[in-house]
Amino acid sequence: MKLHAVLLVGGVFLTALSHAQITNGGFEAWTDDLPDSWTTNNSDPQGLYPISKSTEAHAGAFAVRGEVELSDGGQPYPPVLQRFEEPIGGTPGELSGWYRFNPVAAGDQMTASVTLLDADNGLVAIGVRSFSTAQPDYAQFYVPLDYSIGNGNQASKANIAFGLAPATSVAGSWFLLDDIAFQGTASVPETGRAITFVGMPYPQPVNDVVHLKVDMPIAGRIRVEVLDALGRRVSAPVDEVLPAGSAVLQWSAPSALGNGRYLLRVVAGDRSFIRMLTVQR
Repeated sequence: MKLHAVLLVGGVFLTALSHAQITNGGFEAWTDDLPDSWTTNNSDPQGLYPISKSTEAHAGAFAVRGEVELSDGGQPYPPVLQRFEEPIGGTPGELSGWYRFNPVAAGDQMTASVTLLDADNGLVAIGVRSFSTAQPDYAQFYVPLDYSIGNGNQASKANIAFGLAPATSVAGSWFLLDDIAFQGTASVPETGRAITFVGMPYPQPVNDVVHLKVDMPIAGRIRVEVLDALGRRVSAPVDEVLPAGSAVLQWSAPSALGNGRYLLRVVAGDRSFIRMLTVQR
């Protein structure tokens, strides 16, 4: 698919992809039936253990299982799995991993969230994703990180959390997680941000050609990806180096892109923006 950039007003080449493993992100190390380096909401006094070891792994010997249990009072007790202050370097583009999900009631949701912090605990980026559709076999998921709300500093650590929010008081919904990692690290130029503004894609809803206005104060590489409701890439129409200035990116929505709502993730240098895209043909 060919990109057409129309410059309105008039470097550094920025790209460095990586796949950074997270401490015990494969859930192979366990102590007393708890995953090493992770925090759970298992409660011995209450006899509630919603987080457990599973041999149904995507790779290796083990995965982590989270399941909604009921307390003595009949209230749902959902699983919570967290990893605090995971050391990171660079600028991750997204959190990825493999999952299975079995909701027993309509509206049950598995959630994944990640926040990147600088050395002084200032917010650098955030990503949140929910899953409500049953996934009987392992599938890869992505949680894109949005740097547009951050302070622009270099991230030094990450807080990661997974949970399951039941819509009813019925127990039994569960998820399996394995092989959690960061992807898409981009180098950050010392001369300033590579992108300062991303407009909303237009027209909405999109039928054919998509337009997207961006501001690039310095020359740099820009990447646009189309993600479905599960965070999976369904299209990557833009991957180009642009000169400094403002531009309107134009590309044709692929015919295989069905009607519905999608996410656009726009990445350039140290910034990542999320925009909604509705397709109606």
